[in-house]
Amino acid sequence: MDHELKSMWLKEGDSWNACDGGISWSKDYLRALAESVIRPGMVGFDTGCFTGSTASYVWPVFKAQGGHFYCVDWFKGNVNTIVGSFEWGKYPAETVLVQLLKNIEIGEGLDCVSVVVAESWRLAGIVADRAVDYVYIGGDHRYTHVKKDIVAWLPKIRPGGILCGHAFDKKIDLNSQESIKMAEEPEQDFYHSNGLHFGVTRAVQELLPGFEQGGEEIWAYRQPL
Repeated sequence: MDHELKSMWLKEGDSWNACDGGISWSKDYLRALAESVIRPGMVGFDTGCFTGSTASYVWPVFKAQGGHFYCVDWFKGNVNTIVGSFEWGKYPAETVLVQLLKNIEIGEGLDCVSVVVAESWRLAGIVADRAVDYVYIGGDHRYTHVKKDIVAWLPKIRPGGILCGHAFDKKIDLNSQESIKMAEEPEQDFYHSNGLHFGVTRAVQELLPGFEQGGEEIWAYRQPL
């Protein structure tokens, strides 16, 4: 790696730091998903990337293929939700963003990873249809926002490509009285009474028949050939 590039963000003593959030125990599963869509020049996105933990699990796959990976976040946190240890309204964007840049360097991704500051569904609007191999959705967990992300990114996935994300706790009956009640209530990130990210569960089950579960709380959908 070029020495000048390597010294852009990293200082002596710096090390990987997840800022107490964004870590998944599904490293092997996510990497396997990326490896399942390998091709020269492959392209991927991690939305709601935070400090880059889930992205770092897969960007080496893209690097090895001469491809490119995009880390996307609006760097404001999630509405009325604690992200890592940061409450809504007290999210230190400058800390998280700089740590992401450092983590990309530590993870040897400077030559294959770009950072985009944007709401993910808006970014999808400038991406060509059927041009992307892998998209991970990890941002706002509320139903309308997960749905908006899925609707925006699904057409961008090439045949055989992967759309995936996290916070899928378990499959549920969307027609049950409990689900109907949750759907009628104001949207929340997490329903403590049910131990459930209902917005993620509802959006995935409604929009992506044939999705699979793997790893820990990961959902994945393969675009039909």
